[in-house]
Amino acid sequence: MARKVVVEMVDDIDGTVFGDEGESISYAVDGVEYVIDLKDEHAVELGETFEYYIAHSTRVGGRKHHADRQVNPATARRSSGETQKIRAWAIEQGYKVSSRGRIPTEIEQAFNDAH
Repeated sequence: MARKVVVEMVDDIDGTVFGDEGESISYAVDGVEYVIDLKDEHAVELGETFEYYIAHSTRVGGRKHHADRQVNPATARRSSGETQKIRAWAIEQGYKVSSRGRIPTEIEQAFNDAH
């Protein structure tokens, strides 16, 4: 039996499907963490808004340099070669995956489980 899993990214603001032309953005306010899925247009608007408030804020924590950060291997950035391997494997397995952009977590987990 074959199974095909299709994950559509939907903008949390207006409900439009954006595929690989958007992103998931994580942020925290008052100690509460949030994530929002936005198409590029809304992601730019949110980024510009954050930039304004960050410019007027005082940094109290976090690290400035990515190299200093402790990274979870499951969510670490991978090389483009590894990304291409995951995409190729996903297509062979019948998953619908775009040719660029973020690879859905479910597909990446399935790839990791298979290898």
